[in-house]
Formats: sequence, structure tokens, C-alpha cells
Amino acid sequence: MLRKVGLIGEAIVFLGLSAWLTWYVAREDDYRRDGISRWSTYDAQPITVVAIVSGVIVAAFAIYSVAREQKLAGINFLMALGSVAAFYVARASMTN
Repeated sequence: MLRKVGLIGEAIVFLGLSAWLTWYVAREDDYRRDGISRWSTYDAQPITVVAIVSGVIVAAFAIYSVAREQKLAGINFLMALGSVAAFYVARASMTN
């Protein structure tokens, strides 16, 4: 039961991170103040796409693990570490 709750929580967190990063990238850059989004301003499109897609994949894999009652939490943890690294690099690439 605790494993299921943890995996569902992980899915919620990673879907939230993916949604937040998508919103953050689409917003206007505060330093430019001319309506240009961070997506257009910074050269971080590839890592941003990787971060968003990896977050969704981790969430989907966590939900799959719960639905199929598979004991894949270790693999999901490793995937989550890679996704967190991608989120960090994407966010760091868009800072001034």
C-alpha cells in the first residue's frame, strides 16, 4: 500500500513539474520586458523538451507500475533521478 501511495505521489509531482516548466518557459522573461518568452530568448529548447517529456514518462511509468502492480519502483527511481537532472539543467539554462 505504501509503495502505491509513493508512486502515485511521484506521478503527481512529476506531472506538476512538467506543467510548471511548460508554464515557466512560455512566460515573458522578466529581464527583457518586451513580451519575449523564455523559449524564444534562451537557447535551451532541446533540454527543456527533454525535461518535460522525461517528467511525463516518469509519471506514466509510475502509474503503470501501480496499475499493473509491478515492483518497478527501483527502475522508476533511477528514471526520476535522470528527469530531475534534466529539469535542473533546463532551469539553469534559462537564468540570467
